[in-house]
Amino acid sequence: MIRLVALLAALVLAACQPSSAAPVVGGAAPEFSLPTLDGRTVSLASLKGKPVLLNFWATWCAPCREEMPLIQRAAARYASSGLTVLAIDVQEGEALVQPFVDEFGLTFPVLLDKNGEVVSRYRVRGIPTTVFIDRGGIIQSVYLGPMDETILESRLNGILGPEK
Repeated sequence: MIRLVALLAALVLAACQPSSAAPVVGGAAPEFSLPTLDGRTVSLASLKGKPVLLNFWATWCAPCREEMPLIQRAAARYASSGLTVLAIDVQEGEALVQPFVDEFGLTFPVLLDKNGEVVSRYRVRGIPTTVFIDRGGIIQSVYLGPMDETILESRLNGILGPEK
């Protein structure tokens, strides 16, 4: 009887909690707004109609360092197709991030998720993690780990479809 009461209490408490379902491929990308290194704010909603690559990374992450030049080249190559790349730094400050950006010559927005809110919202379990969002704001794929050129190109092909 005690187990039944405990189970019922747990179910009631779970039902009262706000829903925070993990984003899924084929589902809408969760909205967010984050500051950039230069003090602006970027929101995902402002990019509606554009394909978006979100890359979660950190300066201490060796695989992140390896793939960042590849992402920079893709950002430049597909800018005319409307691709927006957002590099979301995971819980570091400007003093660490700016030298990294300078070292790699990054030209796309670098966002600071200092408290890990967006990392939590996207349920990022490791870095690098890259989320590919199509023009309609739908997640087309999520890749955990460092990408090579073949992986990056195939995932980009899934979001760079024609404008509507």
